[in-house]
Amino acid sequence: MRRLIALTLILIHGIACAQESPSAELPAPPLQADPANDLFTAGQLAYTEGLEAAKADARRMALGSAVRTFERFLRHFPDDPRSVEARFIIASSQQKLGNAEEAARHFDAVAKSVPFGEFAETAALHLAENYYQSRQYKEAEPYFARIARLTRTDSTRHLALFKRALCLQHLNRSDELKEALRKVVFDKGSPYSERARAAISALYAKEGEKDRAYANYKILAASDDAQIADEAILQSALLARELKRSEEASQWFERIMARPGLKKWHGKAQLTLMTEAYQAGEHGRVIALLGKGNFPLEKNEEAQRVAIAAESHRALGNVAAANELLARLSKIAPDRGQAFDAAYAVLTRQYSSGDRSFVKSARDFLARYGNSHAGDARLDNTRLMLAEKNFAVKNFTEALKLYQVLDLNRMDATNVAGIRYRLAYCHLKLGHPEQARDSFSRFLSNHPDDQRANRALAHRARLQQSLGAQEAALTDYLTLRRTASTPELRLQALTGLAEIYREKKNYAELITLHRLLLKDYPDRAARERAASHFVLAWAHYHQDDFSQAVPHFKKARELNPTGLSQDATLHLVLIAFANQDETTLKPELDRLLRESPSTKLPRPVLAWLGAKESAEGRHEEAWKYLAEVVTPNNPEETRIVVWKAYAKSAEALGKHAESVTAIDYLLPREESPYLRAVLLHRKAKGELALRRFTQAAKTAEAGLELKPQGELNALLRLTFGDIERAQNKLDEALAHYVTVAELIGKGETKRLALNKAIGLYQEKGDATSLAEARRYEDLLKSLD
Repeated sequence: MRRLIALTLILIHGIACAQESPSAELPAPPLQADPANDLFTAGQLAYTEGLEAAKADARRMALGSAVRTFERFLRHFPDDPRSVEARFIIASSQQKLGNAEEAARHFDAVAKSVPFGEFAETAALHLAENYYQSRQYKEAEPYFARIARLTRTDSTRHLALFKRALCLQHLNRSDELKEALRKVVFDKGSPYSERARAAISALYAKEGEKDRAYANYKILAASDDAQIADEAILQSALLARELKRSEEASQWFERIMARPGLKKWHGKAQLTLMTEAYQAGEHGRVIALLGKGNFPLEKNEEAQRVAIAAESHRALGNVAAANELLARLSKIAPDRGQAFDAAYAVLTRQYSSGDRSFVKSARDFLARYGNSHAGDARLDNTRLMLAEKNFAVKNFTEALKLYQVLDLNRMDATNVAGIRYRLAYCHLKLGHPEQARDSFSRFLSNHPDDQRANRALAHRARLQQSLGAQEAALTDYLTLRRTASTPELRLQALTGLAEIYREKKNYAELITLHRLLLKDYPDRAARERAASHFVLAWAHYHQDDFSQAVPHFKKARELNPTGLSQDATLHLVLIAFANQDETTLKPELDRLLRESPSTKLPRPVLAWLGAKESAEGRHEEAWKYLAEVVTPNNPEETRIVVWKAYAKSAEALGKHAESVTAIDYLLPREESPYLRAVLLHRKAKGELALRRFTQAAKTAEAGLELKPQGELNALLRLTFGDIERAQNKLDEALAHYVTVAELIGKGETKRLALNKAIGLYQEKGDATSLAEARRYEDLLKSLD
């Protein structure tokens, strides 16, 4: 059989040589022995025969033969580079023969081999997994540790780090386990990161490091894995309560009630929150929490929940609801109040002393005596006192209702201006712009000299502006600017005027106003000063005064990086582009893409800078812009010059699919046959890199059909050779390399062809090929 193979190779080689140089008749060199290779090949054949054998006896004989052959190989050639592979095949054969101990011994030797290559990694993984599955964690752990340390494969490292941590957990080696889990947590891209963080959080909690446990559980609470997030939210709630972070604990218990996976904890979370709200006097919140559901609880806890709810309803005056709940607990019954005169006297004392129970008492008083004592001035006084209390605590809805029913004719004259002002203010705070504007107008008409007149004017101006009455608002702001009695009111006038002038695009007034704001109010919040700088820049920008606009845009960005950075940077980009200032444009554009990648940039900006960077050979930089601007789905929207830059940079960066896409668009638009051949050559190289061998060959053939001359012809043929070689068609590849090397190649192209041919001849390895390789090496030296 071997003689037949050798004879066939000699015949093929002879034919090839005859085709390549018909006039040369070289004598065949003598056969050369390679005992190491022969022994290794024999072992491989026996191993392959064992794997393919259908019958068990034949399989055992072949695998046994493979073991013996490779053992001889290791004895005679221990330093051979294939010794690790040989030992790996011995281990695999012993395993298939059922010799577990022998297999493990050899796998261990392979796993500990240096350098840590493919076979060592596979052997180590095999041993580690076997030990792990058989619960021999002490034996498995060092293998996983070695794999994690030495593998170059991310997925293998992820698994090894995680499995090592599991081994340490089974072995109760807690100190090492913490460090192992941290490595998994910070192992970039690891699918086990969250599970590791959960495990280390539990360890921290168990060992009393509750702050650290809480910090980790808070991170896990945002997990996309519902089970992990549920457990983390539950643990965060419990830990926050233990750490006496009551506000945070309340937030976590709220989240527990919203998680379907924590259903069995809903009742306890509800009771915890109700208890806290009751103790804080937040009775409305108690009732709101009760309304979230009648979640199951143990009997004593259910009684506690009903009692708390009943007391809160009672405190809020919900007598019917309180009675219903208290009846269930068989506890209390309601009581009624006093006579009108005594009740009013109590009310006035409660109001004067600031008694918290006044509001409830006043409501009860009005409900009880409103009809029977209609027209009594004390009822209006009670409504006024109740309105003032509600106004003081910003309960504007209740305050407004009370102010509106007051009979001003029965009020003390000294109270009327205040009532009108606060009624207007309630409308303002409740979002009733028209009613608020009209109420402030009535106040100003009736009380023009009141000390609150300027404030009323400021409110009315803002309301006029919101209602679209710009001219009326402008009049009020101009009046307020003249009459303002405080710096704060003057500031409102200036900012209001600035808003109107901005809408009117009155750039000159805008610039004047914002300069005044920056000069006269230097202590305003950074956000407000940033807004002034931005509007100044914007006004200068729209007047094409870029030199004045730039420093203000930069100052606005500096003062408010989160709110104005995107808009400010976008304008700086547009200014730099308008000035064709690449030095300024590039860092500003990079900053915009980095900080606000979703910003819609004018495509000409990206196209111009990307094409310029590509033309100057800075392809990494060019790609940042070209990848954003090129439109593969609508290719006609991108200019030819940009497609060319895109293709050039994609090719330089090894983005072969993108380069092929670009060239496909450029080809039908290129009229020059020679330049089309250049594009076809580039496309063929890209398709070769993508391993689209058939298409690459067709593309290269299309390039040759254009009959390019000189170096392009030679390069196309070399690419043809590379395509054949990639498909292991060695003789076909040689035909192309030899043609370029012998006939058409010049200079560096000829050198390239010679080197490719030498490498291929050496790869074939037969005597004739090696002779040809030496002949080409001599030819290559002669070119130097």
